[in-house]
Amino acid sequence: MMKKNVNPNSWSELPLDLLNMVLRRLGFADFQRAKSACSSWLSASKQSVPKDNHTPWLILFPDDNNSCCTFFNPEEKESVYKTQDTGLDFAKSVCKATYGNWLLMQDIYYNLHILNLFTKERIILPCMESQLGMTKEKRTKPKSRIVSSLFWIDEKTKDYVVLCSVDSLRVVYSKKVNNSWNQIPETSLCLDMVYKDHKFYFLNYCGYFSIFDFYGEIPQQTFQRELEVESIYSRRISSRLSIVASKLVATVAGNVLMVQKIWRSISMTWSFLVIEVYSSGNPKEHQLVNSLGNESMLFDHGITVLANETDGFIANSIYFSGCGDEKDRNDLFRFNLKTHKTQLMHKFDSSPVQFSRAQWFLPSFTHA
Repeated sequence: MMKKNVNPNSWSELPLDLLNMVLRRLGFADFQRAKSACSSWLSASKQSVPKDNHTPWLILFPDDNNSCCTFFNPEEKESVYKTQDTGLDFAKSVCKATYGNWLLMQDIYYNLHILNLFTKERIILPCMESQLGMTKEKRTKPKSRIVSSLFWIDEKTKDYVVLCSVDSLRVVYSKKVNNSWNQIPETSLCLDMVYKDHKFYFLNYCGYFSIFDFYGEIPQQTFQRELEVESIYSRRISSRLSIVASKLVATVAGNVLMVQKIWRSISMTWSFLVIEVYSSGNPKEHQLVNSLGNESMLFDHGITVLANETDGFIANSIYFSGCGDEKDRNDLFRFNLKTHKTQLMHKFDSSPVQFSRAQWFLPSFTHA
């Protein structure tokens, strides 16, 4: 005779297979809540992982000896979280770029390494100064300065490509396969750069836009065009308009945009000029972009992501950080491309130094 379930309506007695199906469909925040529901759910969570995340998070690094970081998850709206003690001295390092769970870090000796934020796995990069003829003394700045950086890494094989603009005069790269630094030709006066799907997109202050293919051992230039965009170099368009920053942005579909962040001094508001400079698989003359469709842009990070309002990101919007003024230095804003309205996204209780080091990243908890 089959034994009758004494409490058939108890959520804690769901079959393990069914519970795992539910857990795998939860985002990170709901997954953590589910773990604390009861002992059986906690046990089941150890055999499952939350669904892969497509919503960017913001990480704020400490500006003191504290080794804990602060996370902001847009899905949680008004909540911020602190990590447990990581044992990593973030206060004495600078995060130069992010990719997935990985950070490109520069220590107090100006050495570079790639760090997994969750597993703490570390990949030491070769010494740039010795290979490129630069010199430095212990605990002092090298003669040449890394202005901007970006990188890509394969989660399984740990193959990587790291690119750095040095003094805005040249761009150098390092790949796992050769473990050395090499210069990319014709990359002087770097204004901005972006890397996506093994292609490196480069824009200089003179308006020259180039594409380099990184599929082979040595990068090959495959495309170049001069952009006839007014005021690409000049910071001030007029007495009323000032270009605060010009960036290249790679979209989800593989197109490349040039985006100018503009401050309107009369109305005291932000605006953005978005121009498509390259269309994936179909190069054409650059044209004005009035809509991002179902994507939203992380201006400071140089990418777009698929927008999902339930995860806290609004489509056809540009997310950017405050700049310059004391009143908005620690703020995040969302600019709506349709209405041209700017809205405060979140108010952070952090110092200007801490917020200036903040970075967006796209966590993948299936690999954490």
